[in-house]
Amino acid sequence: MTISVHYLGSLMDFAVTEKEIKITLLSSGPISPSLKVSTTEGVFNLERGSPVTISNTGGTVCVRDFKRQISSQACDHTSLHICILFLVSFCLYLLVTNGYR
Repeated sequence: MTISVHYLGSLMDFAVTEKEIKITLLSSGPISPSLKVSTTEGVFNLERGSPVTISNTGGTVCVRDFKRQISSQACDHTSLHICILFLVSFCLYLLVTNGYR
């Protein structure tokens, strides 16, 4: 039996038999994180077109090296985001307390 799953912008096929599960990463979006399969047998990176076969005893698909990807893909604009949030909150406060004139 084969099941297709969309997860965090990636499309994967899970081919399930009595003895094993074959996971194939079919596609991933431009900002989709890299994925891995973590089992008792080990940790296996999911790469497009390279199936990972594991026993059917279980495992999880999860994000690979999340902190490293975030730091390499995005700039840290936390202080800017806090300032914008403060300004929007202040504007909403003024609108609510002074009414719409």
